[in-house]
Order: sequence, then C-alpha cells, then structure tokens
Amino acid sequence: MPYTLSISPLLDDGGFYSAALPSLTGRIFSPPPPSGSTATPLDTATSSNLTLSFTSAGIPPAGSSAMILTEPAIGGDFLRSGLVNALPPSPAAATAITLPTAAMSSADIAAAATGFSVIAIPAAIRIVCGLLSAGTFIPLTATVGPATATTGTGSITITVPGSLTVLVLTTRIVAHDRAKESDITFYGLQGSQIDTERLDRGPRTPGLKLIWLQKRRCTVP
Repeated sequence: MPYTLSISPLLDDGGFYSAALPSLTGRIFSPPPPSGSTATPLDTATSSNLTLSFTSAGIPPAGSSAMILTEPAIGGDFLRSGLVNALPPSPAAATAITLPTAAMSSADIAAAATGFSVIAIPAAIRIVCGLLSAGTFIPLTATVGPATATTGTGSITITVPGSLTVLVLTTRIVAHDRAKESDITFYGLQGSQIDTERLDRGPRTPGLKLIWLQKRRCTVP
C-alpha cells in the first residue's frame, strides 16, 4: 500500500494559486540529514491535485524521519516537517496557508537593517566563563551592527558585523638590560589593549626576570 499525503485544506489567502494548484515534489529521509547537507531520500513523489503517493516499501520508515515538499516552479520549499519520530498514519493530511505579501523597497530594507547595540554580558555568563577558564577569559560586552542589506534577484543578504570585549589574564615578563639600564617587556598574549591593571608586582632587581599577572581588556572581532 502506498503512503499518501494530501495538502488539505489549502487556505490560499495570498491568492497565489487562484489560477491553478501547485505541482509539488516530495522527499522522505530516514534518518534526517544534517542541516546544510545532502542525502539520498528513501522515496520521492510528485503531487496530483495536492496528493502525493510514496510507493517505496520502506515508507513509512521504522525510525525517525523528515519530509520536505518543494515547488519546482518557483524553486522554494512548500513544507518541511523537521525531525519526526514517526510519520502520521496513511492517508495523512497537512494544512497549508498562504499570506498576502507586502512590497518593500531596497531603501526600506537597508534602513531597517541599520543601527547597532552594545549588549552587556549577564553576570551569570561572566561567572561561568571565569570559572571554566580559571579567570583567563571573561566576556564583558558584545557590540552588534550596524547591519547592511544587499538586495539581489530573489534574495536579500544581511551582513551583521560584531565584536566581543573580553577580560583576559596575561603573563608579563620583565627582564632588566644591564647594559642599557632599561626594562624589556614581553607579553604572553597579544591583543588590542584598551587598558591595563596591574595585579601583582615584585621588587625590580637588575638582571632578575619578574613575572607580573595583568588583566587586559581586548576587543575580538
């Protein structure tokens, strides 16, 4: 017996299918492929009057699965089930609803994407990061934006830059150059330094290497 799925009811409030019903292609995967990957479906079917019949003996699958219906005429997805432990009994039905679209100019899209915000990292996250990193990496703030929108043929690309300001614990080694009577400083971690706070310092003795622990606030893009 084939496994059948009907799109019923189809509430076409957007008026996309007033002239004719769409032709759909259905695929069933088990197990569902990871996001962004490709896999061979267990079975494929093409709709007739919004009804698809999957004839493979492996449908419905015994384990978890996922179903996707696409509309080849426009190249878009019509239905994605996501991960399901078991498909509903055959004959199955799914409700589809279309909504009216609203025109939006590229200038409006770009204006909606602008703006930026500085987000303070919650204290709980700072504490957890501090404990897990033994105090060597503590996030402080995150800055997001401004975003930019680029329109293309049938696509909109939103680019959102961001950076994270963190507090890191670094090692500072100071060696005294007897010939030049000056200090040479080495840092264990490089970064865009904003400010430095000395935590521990020993007495400076010519020829003796000193190790200072310092907190440095760095911004990471």
